[in-house]
Amino acid sequence: MSSKLKVSMGKKLISIHSFGRLLFFLLLPIEVIGQNLVLNPGFESLKQTFEGRVNDFPTHIRYWSPPTATSTDLIATDEAGIKSFEGIKAHGGRVMAGIFTFVPQDTAGGWKPTYREYLQGTLMQPLVPGREYDLSFWIAAPGDQPALSNNIGVFFHTQRISTLHQKPLRANPQFNLALAPDFLPGQWHLISGRFLATDTCRYFVIGNFFPNDQTRLTKAGAPIDNAQCYYFIDDVSVGEVRENVALSSSISVPQKIGAAGGLVWDKVLFELNSSELNQESLPQLDEIINYLKQNPDIAISIEGHTDDMGNESYNIELSKRRARTVYAYLISQNISKDRLRFAGYGRL
Repeated sequence: MSSKLKVSMGKKLISIHSFGRLLFFLLLPIEVIGQNLVLNPGFESLKQTFEGRVNDFPTHIRYWSPPTATSTDLIATDEAGIKSFEGIKAHGGRVMAGIFTFVPQDTAGGWKPTYREYLQGTLMQPLVPGREYDLSFWIAAPGDQPALSNNIGVFFHTQRISTLHQKPLRANPQFNLALAPDFLPGQWHLISGRFLATDTCRYFVIGNFFPNDQTRLTKAGAPIDNAQCYYFIDDVSVGEVRENVALSSSISVPQKIGAAGGLVWDKVLFELNSSELNQESLPQLDEIINYLKQNPDIAISIEGHTDDMGNESYNIELSKRRARTVYAYLISQNISKDRLRFAGYGRL
């Protein structure tokens, strides 16, 4: 099973590609991630520890709140991170949030079709008008959810919102996912975008800012009606866009340029159908480690992929194990886990 392992630095990528059974290529366009301005971005800074699901934000968590009178969720696994909630574990750490983005007309339990849940966060400093910012967060739908919805947006504002209604907030989000995401429920997926700040915003809200008749539901890419949509959210990031930086002198010159314009090394990282690092690959990873040590403000995301050989569930699990192996190796070399994220997505 050949694979692709992609390591993101900001919105550019360090990638390990496979175009054959055992050859892996390292792609290295690099852009510095701006400092993450989101306070408590992974929901791990708690006032009071808990397990399972709670809705009392002021009692349990710092810097986050629901802006409307709804029961936005905080969900925590056990301390060891073994337990999951509806088949989902937190993307990073043990705590995640959850919101309803769509409730249909005939929902049991007395909820109105205008019901929405939102998640309000705080930035450590206001946005600067006229500057561009990168935004990203991870979302996942419960494994048994029949549909996915579009209109997952983020609205930045200058004053903290606090209302007593449960209806959609009337706002024009600076970022909005206009098309329903095309991914499998039960897995984490990265949502990202870029926007231009127009005001000195210090707060932001994540959710669906559109009424039901403007929200589209899909199942396996096909339209579907009358299904609840709920999303888990984790690891939210907002950072100012910065200029590309040159590779440090410690990064060796690659052997050739790949078709995608990336820099390429012909090095095998994993044996066939294995998640164990090949010893020949360690010098390549050590170059990344040296770069990270010389640039302590940079964080990376490690994303594992495979080719189209094998079945989907096997590919996803293999790519996740490979990404986790690289993640563990970087930590073993004294790279802080706070600068690292990893995920596996199966075939590319």
